[in-house]
Amino acid sequence: MSAEAQAKLLRFLEEGEFYRVGGTRVHKVSARVVSATNKDLRGLIDKGLFREDLYYRLAVVKVGIPSLNDRRKTSCRSRAITSWNSAGSSGRR
Repeated sequence: MSAEAQAKLLRFLEEGEFYRVGGTRVHKVSARVVSATNKDLRGLIDKGLFREDLYYRLAVVKVGIPSLNDRRKTSCRSRAITSWNSAGSSGRR
C-alpha cells in the first residue's frame, strides 16, 4: 500500500471522515474495520514501508491463523472427528 493510501486510511480511521472519489464534500461515518494480510507488517515497519501508527490502529485485536501447510495434519484429524461426531448425533454411526 502506498504511503499516500496509508495516510488516507489512517485519517479515515482516526476522524471517521472521507471524500468520495471526485467529490468535494466531506462525509462522516462511524465504521468498524476488519483487515487481513499475508505480509509481515513488523518487517515492513522496520524497512519504512508501512506506517507504525496505522499498524497500531489496525492491530487492536489480532487473530493468528497458521497457514494450511502448517495445519494439514491437524485439519485432517479434526475433519475426521467432526464427521464422526456429526454422524453419531444423527444416528448414522
